[in-house]
Amino acid sequence: MTLLARLAMKVSRHSGLALAEMAKKRRAEWPDLATAKKAYSGRGAFATWRDGYLDAYLQGGLLAEENSDMLHLACAPLLGSGQFQRAAN
Repeated sequence: MTLLARLAMKVSRHSGLALAEMAKKRRAEWPDLATAKKAYSGRGAFATWRDGYLDAYLQGGLLAEENSDMLHLACAPLLGSGQFQRAAN
């Protein structure tokens, strides 16, 4: 079971569906790591993370495009949304 699915199971059915809707709206691409880090730093759940946690999350959660500096989410927004929806049912 994925981390997202386990997290979704810990929230109520309503909250899981809300998480699914939010996941659909996630930004999927960034021009570089600094921009991605700035977008996440101090926001939402990331505001409570200890030093180094966000860096590790970005290192594992973003993939570089071939022949480009662009980065994109390793888990596409619609895929993450579907995991939250399934866990909420």
